[in-house]
Amino acid sequence: MSTTAPAATHSHASAGKNEVALFGLPALLLIVAIVSIAIAAVYLRRASGVKADSILLVGARGSGKTNMLARLEHDAWVETHTSLKDNSVMVALDDEGKLCTRVIDVPGHEKLRYQTHHFTPVARGIVFVLDAARLGKDIRQVAEYLYDILTDSRVAQREIPILLACHKADLATAYAPKRCREMLETEIDRIRVTRTAAVDSQTAEQEQHSAAERYLGYEGETFRFDHLPNDVQEVACSSLQETSEANDRLGSVKEWMADVAAGRT
Repeated sequence: MSTTAPAATHSHASAGKNEVALFGLPALLLIVAIVSIAIAAVYLRRASGVKADSILLVGARGSGKTNMLARLEHDAWVETHTSLKDNSVMVALDDEGKLCTRVIDVPGHEKLRYQTHHFTPVARGIVFVLDAARLGKDIRQVAEYLYDILTDSRVAQREIPILLACHKADLATAYAPKRCREMLETEIDRIRVTRTAAVDSQTAEQEQHSAAERYLGYEGETFRFDHLPNDVQEVACSSLQETSEANDRLGSVKEWMADVAAGRT
């Protein structure tokens, strides 16, 4: 009898361990699931709480967007340098000051352009500033920057309107807005070919970790801005001269901003 009692005790302990093994793992998975759902709920509440109430002012280095911002905010022409950090200001869009919007100047330096994607969640509209007098020389870098913005999933999903601000239009060498649009379409079409080929060569794991990109336009057709879900317009503008006339040349930009701020675009 003394030899059988320890065996019974051992059998009881084993049963207890098996019970923990059987019921402990599901319970642990349930706890993990509940915690994961709670974290996701908090994240979604925070994400949904972000208010898209700003207009982004973006553009390659030297496009003159920081000078444009000074004109829009203070009605003043100032000497500027390449922005190394974002700058947020309130801009009045009518004479009475009843209609205002926040404008965020995003750094245009090549190493800082990635910051644009940090601001797209709060963007109601995007003003893409380009130097119309140098577009022929800078077309590749300008088009690549614009391509990166257009392939941002939030820009596409929310159909954020975009204005191509063809800046420095007062210069004799400046291209007309329609020509700027056509040049960008042609270059983006070339970029689309190379970028799509690069994505196709990635493994599934690399695709998951790469920046979210989507195919621009219609496959098998030459790229056109009209193929996008976004409304893309272009205007000539200038803020280079120290005269009130030069400030009036930003009128088309302010009108577009007013339409966006008022929900008319």
